[in-house]
Amino acid sequence: MPKFLTKPGLILIVAWIAQTFIQLVLLSIIMVGQDVQSIASDARSENTFKDTQAILDALNTETKGGLRTILEAVEGRAKTTY
Repeated sequence: MPKFLTKPGLILIVAWIAQTFIQLVLLSIIMVGQDVQSIASDARSENTFKDTQAILDALNTETKGGLRTILEAVEGRAKTTY
C-alpha cells in the first residue's frame, strides 16, 4: 500500500470531504423525500376525511338517501302490514 494513502492529513481530508458530501447533498435529498411523503400523506388524509364524511352523511337519518330511505321503506311496510 502506498505510504501517502496512510498519512493522517490525507485521511482527515477524505473524512472531511465525505462528511461535507453527506451533509450538503444527501441531507438535501432526504428533505425533498420527506416533503414528497408529506404531500402524499396530506392527500391520503384528505381522502379519508371525504370518505368518512360520505359515510356519516349516508348514516344520517335526516338527509335524503342512506338510512332515511331505508327508514321510510321500513315505516311504509310497517304501516301497510298493520
